[in-house]
Amino acid sequence: MSESYGLVGWDENVNSNGGGDRKRDEFMRLLPGSNRIRLLTKPFQYWVHKWKEDGMQGFGEKVYCSSFKGSCACCDAGDKKKRRWFAGIIDRKTGTYKVLDMGVAIYQKVQDYSRDTEDWGDPSQYDVDVVVNKQGGATGYYSVIPKPKKPLTNEDVEIKQNIDLESLKAKCDPPTPEAVLKRLAGIRAKITGRPVPQEDDSTDDSEDSEDPSEEGVDMVFPPADAQSVA
Repeated sequence: MSESYGLVGWDENVNSNGGGDRKRDEFMRLLPGSNRIRLLTKPFQYWVHKWKEDGMQGFGEKVYCSSFKGSCACCDAGDKKKRRWFAGIIDRKTGTYKVLDMGVAIYQKVQDYSRDTEDWGDPSQYDVDVVVNKQGGATGYYSVIPKPKKPLTNEDVEIKQNIDLESLKAKCDPPTPEAVLKRLAGIRAKITGRPVPQEDDSTDDSEDSEDPSEEGVDMVFPPADAQSVA
């Protein structure tokens, strides 16, 4: 089976079975209720674990998968890697550029509109409202509502022209196996209260909210076709 990371598209089969140098961008924090955005780029795919040590509460700690670099301690321990996507967006509340870190729940909803070429098509042609309902359960935690098609304003176009696509690509670059080991040691150190190991380059600066819609999703995928960003 072949797998991929980096720039993909809105046509990934998310139902099939089967960190590099990251710039400090501002990430979109999805708050309860309405979060209106404009997607400016195609999605950039990466692979991650939600690692839980014995006694940990919640959904676990985010650890980038290093299997592409030869091995991964999380994979070796039997934890399945899951994929997520970064996309460059405009946060309509602030009118500023941000990066959206999305799981399969949001990606698949946007994908549905992208495939509906008669009424919607390319998600960069209209705003979408990502509605967060923390009482919605696994299937209703996120709703993605498309808004009427509307061209980008001059300010929007300027934001889009200044997007650093290489930065988005770099965020998807897997860490080394050694970095994952350091990351896991850091997680254990926080639990035990011991000093946290230094030079942990597999940590992540993105928004990592507890997302029940992601739990239990079995995601092993065919290779994705590389696509250019319009």
